[in-house]
Amino acid sequence: MLTSVACYIAIALVFITFAFPETLNHSYLASSAELLGKFQGILAMQEEVLRTDPHDIVTGTPLATKTAMARTGMIMQLQQLMGQKQFLNLEFSWGRWNGDDIKDMLEPLQIIATRLGALNGFAKIMGHPLSLADHKHEDTESVSEAQSDASGTAVDDTFLLRQFRERNLAAEEEHGVRLIDVLPNIRDATTELRAAGVATLASIQALIVAVNTHRYKRGNALQSTRLAELDTSLTALRAAIADFKADRRFVLLQPYQAVFEKHDAGAVNRIPLRALYQSYVFASNLAVVCTGIVQLAELASQTAAKRTRARLWAPKGLRAIVKLLRTPNGPGEGAVGEDVQPEQAEGRAAGYRSRVPDLEEGYGDI
Repeated sequence: MLTSVACYIAIALVFITFAFPETLNHSYLASSAELLGKFQGILAMQEEVLRTDPHDIVTGTPLATKTAMARTGMIMQLQQLMGQKQFLNLEFSWGRWNGDDIKDMLEPLQIIATRLGALNGFAKIMGHPLSLADHKHEDTESVSEAQSDASGTAVDDTFLLRQFRERNLAAEEEHGVRLIDVLPNIRDATTELRAAGVATLASIQALIVAVNTHRYKRGNALQSTRLAELDTSLTALRAAIADFKADRRFVLLQPYQAVFEKHDAGAVNRIPLRALYQSYVFASNLAVVCTGIVQLAELASQTAAKRTRARLWAPKGLRAIVKLLRTPNGPGEGAVGEDVQPEQAEGRAAGYRSRVPDLEEGYGDI
């Protein structure tokens, strides 16, 4: 059996070196790096969205099409990764990371993609007719007297809703709290957080590219440099998240300060809060996105720190066979790519010693 396994490994080495040097692990890492690039594009695009007049982002405009296409491309890339994950660990691969290391990144990637899709939907809110500053409701056609009472009730409900919206729009315009009025506050409150998120995504992408493209080179100087850059950007992102939660989020309330004071004084009975809700939806989605980026960055940093050298990774089934055949103090997992942790080696040694009789206790009476 060992002879067959050795032949299998030798054939695999020849094929992954000369015939198929790009295994699925390497392709998956390359696709993951490409997906991270799409994340950066969508997150950076929010600056352009927040600086755009709502009239320039209605359906059919170039920016609206751009945001929709970016979201579609991100989802398609993620679906491709999810469809390929079941084929990881089924072949020999040479590199620093194995299939399990790559699979662990999928959950944070899904979280980021989901919330980025919701964050990108803010452009649709801006382009909605109710969000436009000069939007006016058109009068509906009159209903004939022959219509049923049910139809008349529906028309009455529509009329009431229209009156409610018109009064709400008038109140927003009176107090200066329309969506177009609060966009500068949303932009200022989230600038540092968005910039830190983009920088951290770029650092993760650079680290993955370094791991994937330098797998046949000795030394880990480039990976160490990219890892240090990732740690720096991750520290900045954590600081930006803490600053946003402690202070910057209150910038969203500044346009409402005057109307809140009037309400407390009894001069205003009703406060139009629609734009404030929209602001907090954007901010909450951004906060979740950045939290997901932190989780992904921590995972990538831990994996890179643990996998410092390239090696041959055997298929997972073959690794299980080798684990069964290994001796208590033999090479075992290290022979097929697994890192033997110091605590694991110490535990195996302790277990081996426990099976050896204690000379002093067992033969003390002789």
